Amino acid sequence: MSQTIAARFGNMKIGTKILIISLALIIIPTTLLGVVAYNSASGAIEEQIEEQLEILAQENLDNIGNTYTVTMQLVQSGLNVLRYNFQSHGTPEIRDGQLVLVDAAGGVYVVNDNHQIVDGISRQFDGAAATIFQVRDNQAIRIATSVYGADGRRVVGTPVAQDVYDVVVVRGETFYGEANVVGVDYITAYEPIRGPGGNVIGILFVGIPQRETLGVVHESIRDQVIGINGYMYIMDSTGDLIVHPHIEGDNVGQHEFARDIIAQQEGIMHYFWEGEDKIAAFTYYAPLDYYIVAGADWVDFTGPINDIRNAILIIVIGAIIIGGAIAVLFGRGIARRMDDLVNLGRRVQDGDFSGTVQTDTSGDEIGQVAGAFGGVVATIQQFGSEMNMISAAATEGRLDTRGDATKFKGDYGAIIGGVNETLDAIIGPLNVAAEYVDRISKGDVPEKITEHYSGDFYEVKENLNACIDAVNLLVEDSLVLSEAAMEGKLSTRADAAKHRGDFRKVVDGVNNTLDAVIGPLNVAAEYVDRISSGDIPEKITDNY
Repeated sequence: MSQTIAARFGNMKIGTKILIISLALIIIPTTLLGVVAYNSASGAIEEQIEEQLEILAQENLDNIGNTYTVTMQLVQSGLNVLRYNFQSHGTPEIRDGQLVLVDAAGGVYVVNDNHQIVDGISRQFDGAAATIFQVRDNQAIRIATSVYGADGRRVVGTPVAQDVYDVVVVRGETFYGEANVVGVDYITAYEPIRGPGGNVIGILFVGIPQRETLGVVHESIRDQVIGINGYMYIMDSTGDLIVHPHIEGDNVGQHEFARDIIAQQEGIMHYFWEGEDKIAAFTYYAPLDYYIVAGADWVDFTGPINDIRNAILIIVIGAIIIGGAIAVLFGRGIARRMDDLVNLGRRVQDGDFSGTVQTDTSGDEIGQVAGAFGGVVATIQQFGSEMNMISAAATEGRLDTRGDATKFKGDYGAIIGGVNETLDAIIGPLNVAAEYVDRISKGDVPEKITEHYSGDFYEVKENLNACIDAVNLLVEDSLVLSEAAMEGKLSTRADAAKHRGDFRKVVDGVNNTLDAVIGPLNVAAEYVDRISSGDIPEKITDNY
């Protein structure tokens, strides 16, 4: 796959390559920087959001804690006063099924349906509730109270909650916490009343209404808005929403985020609620079993992040457009200049050196290559002209014409010099051959050629020498025949077998000529000799 991509990239035009490389150099670093910047900004903003949510959760925790502490101090003060007032009437015990207080003088103060002590607490602590319970039949029953029901009557004869009973009566401990009494939420304290034997025989109760203490804090929490749609809420360990601006009283314990909050007690988390991505900081206040949660919609805080993302996208797109435009212009300029070089190279490859080379005046490497290429073409054109001049001179028979090697540098000058040396090597033997042929044609048979020649020139030399030998032999035979004739040796003939070709025909012709001349002469001589001897021969009848 990588080789295929590399091959495709290698086959692309240089302008396309420059565009791709330029865009890659723009897109990759810009995108990486954008991603890093976006992640950094997102992380920083998320960190700030988490920090603010943690601060909100902690501030509300501190507010609840401080309020609860003050309230508990008030409750404790009320409990102390109630205990003091209760014990001031004597020692508690059960007589005739009633809770009574017996003083040192033996006087008996019946508590059942006697609301003097509890009403005093309500008067002393404005809005506070006080109740005295008597333990009987495994229950703690209200026997005196400052709490009135919806019907306007005191709420007596009703039992305390089982969880309170278990702590105060069964375990003999004081219970602190929240309680709802006749529809009103209180911060409460339940303290055991012990009889003479130390057994728990009743309970003292003091409660401060939440609406005047924690209720104020709860209302403040309900009113808090985080971001655009975020809010604070309080949940207990069962998942009940103690305080919530929208669904207070509902239970969310079945949801995973609620289980995680209960399990972790303190931290930061992201979760989905009703299709929205939430971010929340939470902490735990053990005395009230409160999970205090500061939650917000993540989208409420992504505006700056989205702005950064959009800015990065604009920068990236702008960089791509600007960089792409620059790369296209730059690439086209380089591609055009390279195309000129390619076309020139193809012309040179095809042997077309006609026309002029367009000058590239830029000082970069391409301009330098174009200049060098133009110099090459100009040199080749000059070289071709020089070679054409030598060729034309040779065609016209001006074999002494030579190229000027000093016009060229390097191997071009060496080539011209080599051509000159080649011509010298060719024309030298040709001149010798021409001279010998000229002398032979004028009857001046020269000596044999003794210089050393190679190749085809050796054959020319050997043929000329053979010609010289043949002419010399012909001359020699002519001299022999001439001398024989002068000596009257008319029967002497040249040996035609020693000659070849037309030279043999010449010798045969000479021999035949002699035969034609000497034959009649011999007949005449014979007839003269016979006549001189008185022997008159017959007439000559041969045709001459």
